[in-house]
Amino acid sequence: NYLAAIAFSLTRRHGHRAGLAWCELSTGGCWAMSGSDDEVLDQLGRLQVAEVLVPETSAGTPHPIADRVRALGVKTITARPGWQHS
Repeated sequence: NYLAAIAFSLTRRHGHRAGLAWCELSTGGCWAMSGSDDEVLDQLGRLQVAEVLVPETSAGTPHPIADRVRALGVKTITARPGWQHS
C-alpha cells in the first residue's frame, strides 16, 4: 500500500514544478520525484496508491489536481493546508 503526497513549487530557474513523494507502508520505503503535473500523474497511475495527500488552495479547497488524481481511480484523496506540503 502506497501513501503519496503532491506538492508544487515555482522557481525562477525551472518555473512551475510538481513534486511527488510516496511511501510503501509495509516496508517503510520512501521515494520522490519532480516534474510536470502530467509526469506526476503518470507516476501515480503506475503506483496504484491507496491515498494521495494534496495541498489546499488559499481558499481552503483542494487543489484542482485532486480531480485529475480522482480520474486515475484513486478513491482516497485528502486535502491538507498548503504549508504542510512545502
